Amino acid sequence: MKGDAVIDGDSSLRRRTSVGLCDTLSQLGCEISSNSVPRTVSGRISSKDATIDLSGTSQGLTAMALASPNLPHEISLKIKGVSVSEGYWGLTKKICSMSGKNISVDRGEIQLGPWEVCTPSLIEVYAEESLIPMATLFSRIHGVTIRKNKVDEIIGLKKAIDMLIGGSEILDLTHASDIITPSAAIMAIGKGGRITGCAHARGKESDRISKTVEMLGAFGIKSMESSDGIIVPGGQEPSRPVDPVLTYSDHRMAMTAMIIASKTGGCVEGDDCVSATDPEFTKRIQSICESA
Repeated sequence: MKGDAVIDGDSSLRRRTSVGLCDTLSQLGCEISSNSVPRTVSGRISSKDATIDLSGTSQGLTAMALASPNLPHEISLKIKGVSVSEGYWGLTKKICSMSGKNISVDRGEIQLGPWEVCTPSLIEVYAEESLIPMATLFSRIHGVTIRKNKVDEIIGLKKAIDMLIGGSEILDLTHASDIITPSAAIMAIGKGGRITGCAHARGKESDRISKTVEMLGAFGIKSMESSDGIIVPGGQEPSRPVDPVLTYSDHRMAMTAMIIASKTGGCVEGDDCVSATDPEFTKRIQSICESA
């Protein structure tokens, strides 16, 4: 596009960075004012070769793939780093394939170029699989059965959720860092364990490793952060927090805190951010608490 594009977001997005994507766009000829928002992007893609780092997130590659129909010419991206969140990249490839373009990584490189988008006449969108641990936490903390919805299974995420529900003491979240907060809570009221493989969770809407430990601590739940996850003793029972629980505008942090508070009582700050995931979540939780 011609001219400058200014990108901004709410407070949680302003805390995040997109170093990998910004570096790739810079290599391709664009001028990027900042790795975080607010950000100004100037100029058009002019080069044909660049690297893209997937060690922190796959979102940059997803962005490049979804924007590729409007590329001015063919480009080649060399993959750098060990990829995380593989399942979400798989979902991106599926969307592109359904819309007329098969995209794949070959020998550590991906070729992207302009293509015509032909969307299917019908697209079925199922429930978000990464919210299953929220339902599991609610089920276990209240001792009730939760009705299951059909979900889009995401490779890596499903395996992690199955291990969590099955009571695994070691939970590798390399490809499922989104579920770290409810997983830690589930482990705490269960047998305990260790969450590993998700150092990149520090770059989410909040530092989900340190802030999860802090949030659980507000409910009297003990845990300890490690370099790439959280160590959680089991057999714990949450208690009512003395002070309002901070969630740092992180929707998954807020949802987890609200579920725990639905059992213990208490005040959770920043609950409005859950609308990013489920606009009706707060009303449902309040309704359940009022009818209990």
